[in-house]
Amino acid sequence: MPWWASLIIWLFVIIPLVGVAIAAVVAPILERRHLVDLGEREAAVEGMTVHDLSSAVVEAGPVHPQMVTGSAVMGVDWWKGFMLFLVNIVGGDVPSVDRVTTRARREAILRMTEEASALGAVEVVNTRIETSTITNRKGNSGKGSGEILVHGTALVPR
Repeated sequence: MPWWASLIIWLFVIIPLVGVAIAAVVAPILERRHLVDLGEREAAVEGMTVHDLSSAVVEAGPVHPQMVTGSAVMGVDWWKGFMLFLVNIVGGDVPSVDRVTTRARREAILRMTEEASALGAVEVVNTRIETSTITNRKGNSGKGSGEILVHGTALVPR
């Protein structure tokens, strides 16, 4: 076999497969760490009421309304990207991508809640969640990558 054929095999077959294998091992570990971190941070702001109603539920007297936001950009790792590639060929759903979206939504809401807590708010009302797809290539559907933006009105007692 000529030397350039070995080089092509290494560049286009072996190296990508090793990358996918490493991602299959490392990604779940990082995902578990992030979920533990989310749980700890959510426990720290557990007393904060966050909802989508336009009026206050907690009676706090006169309040100063303040807009608060939180955002998170989500993306799939190599393993999930590889699985998305296979699913695009045969069709179906990839539950691991749904987990990425759920983690990003939790992170965005948590960032908004932490901002409200830092202001001394007792409640966040009129909360809205916006999503957008991020893509950098023409014709790419952006599947598996996007941004979640959460905004609401923090009610800070006067």
